Amino acid sequence: MAGIFVSGGCVTRDTYEQIKSEHVLTGYSARQSLISANSRPTTLEVDPRGTGFEVRAVMDDLNSTLFGKITEQAGSTDLFVIDLLVERLGVLALPDGSYVTRTPSLHKSGAIGDLFLGAPWIKFNTPEHRRLWTVAANNLVDRLRELGMVSRTLLVETPWASTSLTGTPVKPFLGWPTEEVDRWYEPYYEVLRGLGIRSIRIPEELVLSDDEHKWGASPFHYAPAAHEWLVGQFRSALAASGSR
Repeated sequence: MAGIFVSGGCVTRDTYEQIKSEHVLTGYSARQSLISANSRPTTLEVDPRGTGFEVRAVMDDLNSTLFGKITEQAGSTDLFVIDLLVERLGVLALPDGSYVTRTPSLHKSGAIGDLFLGAPWIKFNTPEHRRLWTVAANNLVDRLRELGMVSRTLLVETPWASTSLTGTPVKPFLGWPTEEVDRWYEPYYEVLRGLGIRSIRIPEELVLSDDEHKWGASPFHYAPAAHEWLVGQFRSALAASGSR
């Protein structure tokens, strides 16, 4: 069984779920912006409420665990798959000089208290966000290159859906014009492609939301056909890397 490491949002993880009986999940980094991943771990006292996956993801984010996890699992990972959906949330600049992804889970956990609303929010698609993110992406690819993993890395570009399978309009995220989001993401994709990362893009005819998705319809909760296409892409990438 080949090993797959997933970093990103529901698109790549939902796709892995389709082939989990065939392949081992060597790592999963959820809801961690590359800016946060490239940051030093926070030195602030944090006190998250609750337990389970969401709190673990928050603590991984505060501790900037992605690069370390990749390093630990490089030998057992045949394919590192990344999507950039979490970048839409932006990051918070914490007083100790670290960054954390501004996720709803972070707010819900109460881990950083009033800083969730009080710390500077560096929003997606702003010059400062793009600057910090470009530095982080370069450092990520440097790490992948050191580990011999560039050829085993696959970036999934995720155009956003404006309608569902039934033709129903999908509520825009934060009111953003869906037709503009692809343009906002393009500079981020361009950076990784320019650094030699193989990139695939979900075909436009498959960019439809699923009314029956377990988390509801949204611009990035795709219908099954998109995930079926991605499964084929994952298998092709594994075959190209010499894995099955």
